[in-house]
This record gives sequence, structure tokens and C-alpha cells, in this order.
Amino acid sequence: MEPSFRELINKFKKFKIINEAIKTKCQTEGAVYKTDISKNDINIKIEIPFELKLDEDEAKLLENNIHNVLELVLAPHFKK
Repeated sequence: MEPSFRELINKFKKFKIINEAIKTKCQTEGAVYKTDISKNDINIKIEIPFELKLDEDEAKLLENNIHNVLELVLAPHFKK
């Protein structure tokens, strides 16, 4: 069984930069991730295989959680 994302982060949090992607079990079957990275810009689009039915509070929570996860991934690049 593959470790969870939280277990992987806890295992590697003592390192400042993780130099390679960690293989994890897919938890979003059917989602299509499109990422475009340029010199000063990162665009991410995620197509999901269903309609999100969120109220305003749920949408804000989702937005904040996505922001926090992306900050964790990007933070090492800001410390150079």
C-alpha cells in the first residue's frame, strides 16, 4: 500500500527541498491536470469528471486548501 500524502510530507519535512516527485496512489480518478510553467508564471487547470456543488463557504474552503498545498510545493523555490 502506498503511503498517504501526509505520511510522505512528515517523512520528508526535515529536508528543505525534495528533488524528485514522490509517487503516490491516485486519489482523484478521472481528473485531468494541465500545468503550464513559464519563467514567471504557473497556470494550473484541473478538469473534474463531475459537477462541483459547493456553497460559498465550501468554495472558499476549497480555494484556501488549494492555495495552502501549492504554497507548500512552491515555498522551497522562494527560499533560494
